[in-house]
Amino acid sequence: MKKLACLILIGIAILSFSLSCSKQPLCCVVPPHSELHVTAEKNGAGWTADPQYSAIHDDTVVISGTNFNSTIEETLNMQFIISGTGNYPLKNMQAVYYNTLGRDVITSEYDLDDSSANSVNVLTYDKNTNIITGNFNLKLKHIYPDSANTSKNTIQFLNGTFAVRLNK
Repeated sequence: MKKLACLILIGIAILSFSLSCSKQPLCCVVPPHSELHVTAEKNGAGWTADPQYSAIHDDTVVISGTNFNSTIEETLNMQFIISGTGNYPLKNMQAVYYNTLGRDVITSEYDLDDSSANSVNVLTYDKNTNIITGNFNLKLKHIYPDSANTSKNTIQFLNGTFAVRLNK
C-alpha cells in the first residue's frame, strides 16, 4: 500500500513538473488589439485615451476617449450614424476635442476643420458584444476661448485607432 501511494505521488510530481515546463500556456490565448483604447498621433506626439464613455444611441455611435494623465483632462468625441463597416466622413459638429479642469470646467474647445478630409473608418462591429474597431484622421480648429488669443489654432489627430465597447 505504501509503495502504491509512493508511486502515485511520484507520478503526480513528474506530471506537474512536465506541465510547468510547457512552452504553451494552458489558458486561452488573448488575440492582439483586444485592449479597449482610443489612440492617435496628436500633433505628432503619441496620445492615448480611456474609451469608457463610448456609446450607441439608436443608430448613432459616439466614440469618446478621455486622457486623464495630466492636470488638464483631454477628451475627443466622434459621432456618426452607423450602417455597418466602412468609411464615414465627418463634418461640422460630428467631432469635438476639449480640455477640462477638474472634469467639469471647459478650458478650451476645438471643432472640426471642414476644409480637411476628416473621417472615421469602421473595420469591425460586433453587435453581440457591442465592440467596434477602426481608425480615424481629424483636423480640428480652436473655437473657445477666443481663438485669436491662442498659439495652437489647430490640432490634428492622425493615424488614430480605436477599439471600444459601446454602452447602450
